[in-house]
Amino acid sequence: FEAAFQRVDRDGSGVIERDEVVALLRDVYHGPPPEREVAKFMERFDQNQDGRVTWDEFRAALLELQAEQEERERTGGGAACEYTSAAEFRNQLKRYNVFDRNPLDKYSKPLTASQEVGWERDQLQCNTQRHPKVSSFETRFASSMVQSGVYF
Repeated sequence: FEAAFQRVDRDGSGVIERDEVVALLRDVYHGPPPEREVAKFMERFDQNQDGRVTWDEFRAALLELQAEQEERERTGGGAACEYTSAAEFRNQLKRYNVFDRNPLDKYSKPLTASQEVGWERDQLQCNTQRHPKVSSFETRFASSMVQSGVYF
């Protein structure tokens, strides 16, 4: 735990400040982290709510997380879970902020190539112009031949 604390405490001050949490999460997200994630980290680790995470707070929070994980594994509430309806599953996703209405609210960059289309809000308005149909001479000739009944 101490090595992890020292990696996050980039300035070596002995406390983790909010800007160091943002730097850590920027590395994790490969871009600016969502403010909600920074707030969750600080809420979980900064027990006295002074805006700084001390070594004791960091260690206590990690031990608490470790105990929660061990309890989940012991009781079978770990990776697999069974739901009786789709509505129950959706409620569970919303409860833990796994599922939001818009991916833009959760991620700073698209996760797949197909999400790149329309990812930026200004790309959503499509300003394409419609052009009238223009046929070549050959197409007009073939069309008139078909209409006259020469070609069936």
